[in-house]
Amino acid sequence: MERSAEVMTPLADFDSYDGLRRALNAVRAQRNISFETLNALSGAPAGYFQKLLGPRPARRIGPQSLGWALGGLGIKAVLVDDPEALARVEGRFVPRDPAHLASVLGGVVCVEINRGFLRKIGRKGGANSRKNLSKRQRKSLSMLV
Repeated sequence: MERSAEVMTPLADFDSYDGLRRALNAVRAQRNISFETLNALSGAPAGYFQKLLGPRPARRIGPQSLGWALGGLGIKAVLVDDPEALARVEGRFVPRDPAHLASVLGGVVCVEINRGFLRKIGRKGGANSRKNLSKRQRKSLSMLV
């Protein structure tokens, strides 16, 4: 279903984690939704949003609870430029390395691990660990094998 080009008025804006909590609470209050109702609408466990958005939060908003909150309140997040913040940091942007991007964006990097490779790195690890041992410790290790 395609939506018409309607103008969406922002319900709240924020630029910090606490701002996100306040914005979610503001929308909840504006829609007159209790914590219990929000739990039921979103599928969250009983008492969950009280712990998340209450005056003394015992839990933090994570990926799952953010999805529950957005769905339960009937809202979505939209990211927009903050001209003031962008002006402060824009001059410090460092371009990404195109060679690295080409290797990563081209697909998944596969490393073949076989018995011979594991044997090889095992030898290297054993040799390196023995470098830091005294002659007596090395001798006692060789007697164990």
